[in-house]
Amino acid sequence: MSKRVNLYIQDEVLWEHFTQLVGRGNVSKWIENFIRPFVDRSDLASSYKMMAQDKDRENEANEWVNGTFGDVGHESW
Repeated sequence: MSKRVNLYIQDEVLWEHFTQLVGRGNVSKWIENFIRPFVDRSDLASSYKMMAQDKDRENEANEWVNGTFGDVGHESW
């Protein structure tokens, strides 16, 4: 289901730069994709759960982490 939202941009230069960046016909989709992570946390949680169930990926990630552990020095930042 779609809902209509009126968006008023006062700065014409800002609007022109924005529409050049995302394209005039893509403004709604860009805004929707931008705000989705701030609103829909369930997708992120399910993605993390799926990643954790991938044992090959988890093993590879653990090997990488353990392999880089020795690279950390005791130097001050």
